[in-house]
Amino acid sequence: MNALLVMILFAASGNSAYKNGEFQKALEVWQKRAKTDESPAVQYNLGAAHYRLGQFDEARKAFERAASAKDKKLQEKSRYNAGNAAFKANDLEGAIQNYEDVLKSEKDADAEHNLSLARKLLQQQKEQKENERKEQEEEKEKKKQDQQKNQQQDQQPKEQEEKKQQQGKNDKQDKPMPNKAEQKEAPQDIPGAPFTREQAKRLLENLRETRPKAERQTGAQGPGGKNW
Repeated sequence: MNALLVMILFAASGNSAYKNGEFQKALEVWQKRAKTDESPAVQYNLGAAHYRLGQFDEARKAFERAASAKDKKLQEKSRYNAGNAAFKANDLEGAIQNYEDVLKSEKDADAEHNLSLARKLLQQQKEQKENERKEQEEEKEKKKQDQQKNQQQDQQPKEQEEKKQQQGKNDKQDKPMPNKAEQKEAPQDIPGAPFTREQAKRLLENLRETRPKAERQTGAQGPGGKNW
């Protein structure tokens, strides 16, 4: 069996599996074929099998390799499908690049539609990221303000206590101190205050001693020095 016949059988086997929905089997057939045949057609089929299996990154790479084909139609199909694979992989910038490459050579309504959609979604992603960034900054600033507020609240009782202590010291310093005379001054007797028994006894004794002397001194004398 010559090489050409083998290639034909490989192609028929891969195409048959692909049409029957046996994408894994088709992929395996095309992977074996790619070891000896690096043609754009084989790469295109590899890309198609990867795409159907949801392996979009691998599909995009295979389609982009197939886009090197000299056949203009295969080249444009490869670029378009590479754009779709990139779109599915959420690589919107890669999708936009491939769709733009398609439109450089021809007018394609599907490519134009997909390009517009990819650009719109990319803009939305950028706006979403910017909003998330702002929200994160606002949240960070809010936490910072809350921390400062809590610190101020914690500091206030301490400051009030220190102020209270300082005020107490100031009050002690400002309070007038009594002078020595005021401190040593004894209480004075109040005129007319009640006498104690002892004082009353002494007073009576004094009165008895002084009264006769006063009478002798003050009484009028008659002739001979006798009292009248």
